[in-house]
Amino acid sequence: MTRTKLTLGVASLLVVSALFSGVGAGQLFGDNDTQLTQASGGADGLPEWHVTVANGEVSALQSWANESDQRSVVRADNASNTAVIRADRLDVGYDVSSFRSLFGMDLSDRAYVTDIQPVWIHSKAEPVTLTNESDVPTPELSTYRSLTNRGAEYAPDGVAFAEDANEARLDEVRTVTGQDQVTATGQGQTIAVIDSGVNTANGRVFGNGSTASTPRILDASKDFVDNETVNASGFDAVEDPNGHGTHVASTAAANPTGTENDGMAPQADILALRALNEDGEGSTSDIADSVRYAADHDSDVIVMSLGSPISDGAINDAIDYAVEEQNVSAVVVAAGNDRQGTRWVASPASNPNDNTIAVAASNTTDNANASVGYFSNLGYHPGTTDNSGLRTQGQEVDVAAPGMKIVAQTPTTSGTVTNTTLTGTSMAAPVVAGGTTAVLEDRPDLKGNHTAVREELRDSARPMKHAAVAETGQGMFAGDNLNESVDPFSQQSKMTDEAAARDQFWQGLSDSSGGWLARLGVGA
Repeated sequence: MTRTKLTLGVASLLVVSALFSGVGAGQLFGDNDTQLTQASGGADGLPEWHVTVANGEVSALQSWANESDQRSVVRADNASNTAVIRADRLDVGYDVSSFRSLFGMDLSDRAYVTDIQPVWIHSKAEPVTLTNESDVPTPELSTYRSLTNRGAEYAPDGVAFAEDANEARLDEVRTVTGQDQVTATGQGQTIAVIDSGVNTANGRVFGNGSTASTPRILDASKDFVDNETVNASGFDAVEDPNGHGTHVASTAAANPTGTENDGMAPQADILALRALNEDGEGSTSDIADSVRYAADHDSDVIVMSLGSPISDGAINDAIDYAVEEQNVSAVVVAAGNDRQGTRWVASPASNPNDNTIAVAASNTTDNANASVGYFSNLGYHPGTTDNSGLRTQGQEVDVAAPGMKIVAQTPTTSGTVTNTTLTGTSMAAPVVAGGTTAVLEDRPDLKGNHTAVREELRDSARPMKHAAVAETGQGMFAGDNLNESVDPFSQQSKMTDEAAARDQFWQGLSDSSGGWLARLGVGA
């Protein structure tokens, strides 16, 4: 049985506009006092736990809970053999040094229990403004040498700051990524947006562009925070008081009047799944349940512009289920916005089984001149900083996409439509997710094969010569190349000397954080 000692079970919205100064695991966004808090509830404020049991044993967990007034099953899912419970940590057996644990008296010692993890709550920081290069600290050492003697001079050329970020509408994004050359619009495909909800504005953005047109938001769309569905409660069920999820959905699949604000897949159906509340906070259980629900409701692509610096086993398990058992074609996740702090690809973009596509954020210009945002998290994950037990070692960014000052038409809860400009890997992920959704209409050979989609998506990316592989993965997402199965030059072969040196620098920094241990087989 797995007892994970620190599993961050919540994701915050990956939106950034400025310098991140924090360095702690809880500081995903920087200059704030983000804390990891375990979810709790009930009259006694008992902590919540995400429990996985053997097949068909959920009823046994209920029987265990019935043995004490200090235990309860909050919700259970027989299909996934998981449940959220409330109980004291000693009853659960989370403290393995306790007297009860030594004598096999706790839940963790029951034969039917296979995994117990805390359900954590992570509060998002307030978005701030983009920062100029002069105000962003460079890595602490200008030259780095690790235990394996990796490392090189750090050169900032190819890193985008506030002065390098051009405000861009979605037609410009489509041009830069080659999506304007793809005639497919995503018709007949379903993209699941797991976020803070999606506002509709009476069909003006997510319908066919005209007032009172039928929104393409499916009846199965669901609010996991308040447990409502569109089918039962109308579109208000997935209302988005935060606005983040609406921006993500607009980038992926908007279809307003005119074309400059069209998303990447303007005729795709949208499965809106609200797993984050009005403050941009969500629990392990709500996010994991949303992923499973999306998979069970025939989603072709899932986009998650959320994350945490600590690897989350329950969410990773749900993603593995979606890809390996339900054949979701792509799970696209924002890489994270904390290069100056936690640095490495956030969870769940760092899924240990390569079942996600991790997306970095660039400015909006052609691949030959593009730079990656200074905030965008990195690959060469050491696997030692996220409580994954080295399972995430080597996880990397797959591709980059425009994610700085992206302008999207976003309906509000009052029904008005505004042009909203946001920055972050949250904005880049739906570019890739929506573009991939559109391509699936033309490429049915890729449907249901996440491995093939990820491989072709990486191979078809256009090299960004000013960026390091650690920063951009295989380069700029190229919808047209993916659609035609075109394989250009590799990112590795096209890096400038400055970018290659910075790539070695990041590898050295990863080594210094213990990445070399995994390459030697320690912890395998």
